[in-house]
Amino acid sequence: MNIDKIIVSNRSSLQKKYGAAGLKKIQAAIRQLINTDAARNLKTILVFIDDAVAMKKAKGRSVFDPTDTEQIKNAIDSLYDSYTPDYIMLLGSQDIIPHCQFRIPIPGDDDTFTLSDVPYACHKPFSRIAGDFIAPGRVLGRLPDITGDNDPSYIIHLIQNSIKWKPLQAAKYEKYFALSVKWWQKSTRTSLDNTFQNNSSLKLSPPAKGSFKKSELGLMAHFFNCHGASRTSEFYGQDNENSNAFACFNSGMLKNKVSYGNVTAAECCYGALLYNPNRPDKIDRPICNTYLQNNAIGYVGSTTIAYGPADSLGGADYMTQYFLIAIRKGASIGRAMLEAQQRFVEKGDVKMDPADLKTIIQFILLGDPSLSPVEGTPKTTPGKTAVKKIMNQEIHDTNERKERRVKLIEKSILINCVNDAPVKVKTTAKGTLKKEIGKVLKNFKFKDHDGAVFGFRKEKLSKAAKSVGLPSSKDCRFHVYSKKNIGDIIDSNRLLVIKEANNKIMEVKEYVRR
Repeated sequence: MNIDKIIVSNRSSLQKKYGAAGLKKIQAAIRQLINTDAARNLKTILVFIDDAVAMKKAKGRSVFDPTDTEQIKNAIDSLYDSYTPDYIMLLGSQDIIPHCQFRIPIPGDDDTFTLSDVPYACHKPFSRIAGDFIAPGRVLGRLPDITGDNDPSYIIHLIQNSIKWKPLQAAKYEKYFALSVKWWQKSTRTSLDNTFQNNSSLKLSPPAKGSFKKSELGLMAHFFNCHGASRTSEFYGQDNENSNAFACFNSGMLKNKVSYGNVTAAECCYGALLYNPNRPDKIDRPICNTYLQNNAIGYVGSTTIAYGPADSLGGADYMTQYFLIAIRKGASIGRAMLEAQQRFVEKGDVKMDPADLKTIIQFILLGDPSLSPVEGTPKTTPGKTAVKKIMNQEIHDTNERKERRVKLIEKSILINCVNDAPVKVKTTAKGTLKKEIGKVLKNFKFKDHDGAVFGFRKEKLSKAAKSVGLPSSKDCRFHVYSKKNIGDIIDSNRLLVIKEANNKIMEVKEYVRR
């Protein structure tokens, strides 16, 4: 069956959360969205993955345990295989459709699990190994409600925003609001130059610590490179690594200041954590939820601790800027996210290090993935005649979208064939390599006992690569060390990643905790 967009949710979880009356209101709003999508040339359906009849129709099994991500992943795979949609929209927060959880044992990292929606965007079967999901190929986003809250008005408001949205001219997304930790400004300025071709609007913290004017927060594109913390509605600034962090932004600053259609990308740790604001104690809603509440249509951020360099680019820097670049080129927010994920994995590094692995797993998209912030421009023939004047525009747009999806799937297959993810291995450096690593650690002021070694499970190297002497996966390792400083608000954590191939140091990178 030709379906363009599937809205995936869990009926029993929604009804338990909102009651029969609340669920009825949400379903009514979704029916309006489905009708609006039809007018946009999108055939949309709502599927409850705990509905045995609906899942049987898709040749899949219904979900009987709403907390079991293996059942949920299998159900979404069945829906995709049956309907091959161009968009998958998860409806609800993590108490409706839970994130998948992965252990990524980076030294000094406080996250017990990395939370992720990425497996739902991958063709590979369910697994508890993060490295199995480095090559997403499906356009997917999550339209979240508020975790632990039983008032349906929030999610209905977000659905109504999707219904009302109409793309804007590209020029609307040229100006931006950007806020960065002061000592990361070199990294942030480079990201802004790559994304907007200037960094003139960057605000540094310190001195900036809010509140910001409507003329600033009303700009359509927002970019954050600040500290974040678990279960807090604040982002934090810092003068240098050894100074105290302080709140420089909070969700309360957004009220009545965000323009409808805003798109935001945040590098901050926990910037997209959908925590419960009511338990164990009542606090403000997450910044990501608040952006959507204030009429943003797309938000990309991390569910857990994120990493990037202080004075160059890596990790979270790439993921966020790639997303905004794709938005400015006219992609839907869902396609922009997928293109960012794929571009991140193939960005040029020969091997993915552990910080890269965590980055590709932890960043998620919040918003209706089918919405395009920037309006398209009519294609022309060599005679400069607009496509819509010489053929059915709807058929043309649908075919073009389908062709893009095929290419994205093909790229996903290629990425999976030629890339591999690192896993922790039981080995230590010896001899000359041990001495050379010791020199690097001394130079960067790291201790050798705070580390781990990562290798690769598979041999993924072409004959051409072998012919020019490139090291194979089995000959490549990453030696990762951490250095943590306990702070009043934020614990700073540096990672030193030493790449080794054939017992020789090839590259050294230093990441800092965002």
